[in-house]
Amino acid sequence: MSSDCQRWSWDPRNTTSMLQIGFALATRPDAYWIQLRQKYKVTETCPATISRSSCSPLWLGLSKAWPSLRKCLAWSVGNGTLINFWDDVWLPSLGSLRPYALSQNSIDTSLKTSHMIPQRIRFFLWLALKEKPMTNLERCKRSLTYDPSCRICGCAEESILHILRDCNMARSLWNQIWKQRNEMVFTADSNSREVVLHCSIAWARHFESSPTINTPVHQNTHDQGHWKPPPAGWFCLNTDGGVATHSGDGSIGGVLRDSSGSWLGSFAKNIGVSTLLQAELWTIYVGLQVAWDYGLEILQIQTDNKQVVHLLDDHNAITSSLSLVRAIINMRKRAWITDILWIPCEENQVADKLTTKTAPPHHFQLVIHDTPHLQNRRAF
Repeated sequence: MSSDCQRWSWDPRNTTSMLQIGFALATRPDAYWIQLRQKYKVTETCPATISRSSCSPLWLGLSKAWPSLRKCLAWSVGNGTLINFWDDVWLPSLGSLRPYALSQNSIDTSLKTSHMIPQRIRFFLWLALKEKPMTNLERCKRSLTYDPSCRICGCAEESILHILRDCNMARSLWNQIWKQRNEMVFTADSNSREVVLHCSIAWARHFESSPTINTPVHQNTHDQGHWKPPPAGWFCLNTDGGVATHSGDGSIGGVLRDSSGSWLGSFAKNIGVSTLLQAELWTIYVGLQVAWDYGLEILQIQTDNKQVVHLLDDHNAITSSLSLVRAIINMRKRAWITDILWIPCEENQVADKLTTKTAPPHHFQLVIHDTPHLQNRRAF
């Protein structure tokens, strides 16, 4: 009987069975397998080897299949108390990190991930993963504010990913860290981790004391009412739509300018009876057509209607029930770069003037001006 069991455990055809039992042994240490663990004194969840000089045929078969099992396992970090940083498999295709260490003598085999990251940082990363921090976007979803934009760079939506990665301030900090890393790798600079950390903290304090942080973009009383140009190299399309309260007739208007404020052209049109949302969507659609005809390749769309921004930035906008939304999305998919940004009404006065004064009454053709209209030069 003993020899039969021994031959059965060594048979390669039973490798699948051994892997199944080994997986249960590794992932369910508190089940029946706890008796086997105690018998062979296996204290780690997934040790490098489980072979013993004296063991049963079943354990011998498990020990032979164990290396193959470990190659197929990857860790879910959890609280990090059971993770061996250097020897556990993070990516099955790469194996453990030990072969990639610059110096084998510097490896600390007792290093755990829970020892590397303070609890408060792990808790914050968990909150960020769940998108729980009260960003302006989250506050807007909970009706705590009407403005989801970033107060630092003016981006339309301040999400947690924007704060940690995409905002101008965050990008600058990451660039500094990356620069320090490149100096250590390519110039043999021996700056320690503490030097890089102190440098990053110094930059963070610099941005903290920067007036752009303490003075919100949309609440700066000095700049209120003044148009804010797009980034260098971009062109700007300001649009606005209006509906007459007595007749319900809608009109649209827009203006194209470059990053220096130079006037490229403007347009206006009466669209007949419509709602305010339809007018705002119409003016963006017509404005995109005009901008495309002008040959503009990088365009920022500025509108003072937040509902329009949310509709066009929605991931499912291409399947929207509004035909104008679908038409605008198809326009934006052409061979150019477009971005849409919400701005206060005070910064959109030129488009507002074009909407209300430049389209002749009962005239439904598109009116295009290559130079500022006389009625709008004061607003410009």
